[in-house]
Amino acid sequence: MIKIKSSIRLNAIEPADYRVHYELMQRIYPSAFAYMWSDDGAWYVKRIHEKSALLLDLKVPDSSYHHVYFREKLVGILRLKFAELSPDFPNQPALKIDRVYLDDNVRGEGLGTKLIDYAKEEARRRGKKILWLERMDTNEATINFYRKCGFVDGSSFRLTFPLLREEFRGMHRMSWRVE
Repeated sequence: MIKIKSSIRLNAIEPADYRVHYELMQRIYPSAFAYMWSDDGAWYVKRIHEKSALLLDLKVPDSSYHHVYFREKLVGILRLKFAELSPDFPNQPALKIDRVYLDDNVRGEGLGTKLIDYAKEEARRRGKKILWLERMDTNEATINFYRKCGFVDGSSFRLTFPLLREEFRGMHRMSWRVE
């Protein structure tokens, strides 16, 4: 367990947590992203978060995968990849924020900022030069949040997920230089 603040903690996800994890993602992903999918995001949640996918993710070396608790309630996930180079800075050691999802009910509580601060500290502690992530190019609130946290825009690409609506396939990379 990692305590970020008295009300925020991270618990490493274990293989036995697969049911709780899948149920969490079935609850929190669609409320934020269903509008982007022809099936309300069910395909994505199953492909990325069901048992076999989760077990594979937990085997990835140089990464961490945590459930996020706020005031003792499970409200999200945070996955970091400690040796994932950024395509925008291929010659610099980097840490990738691979996944961060939070329940809409905790929006505005400062939880997202605390998780980004934690990722920044992990990047520093591990001697990385770049902290980076990928995000949808149509979600202005998320874009502004990451900019407020000091991230700058980088390259773009498009997702090819079959059930993702065409107008939501655009992605941008963002990065933060470790100080």
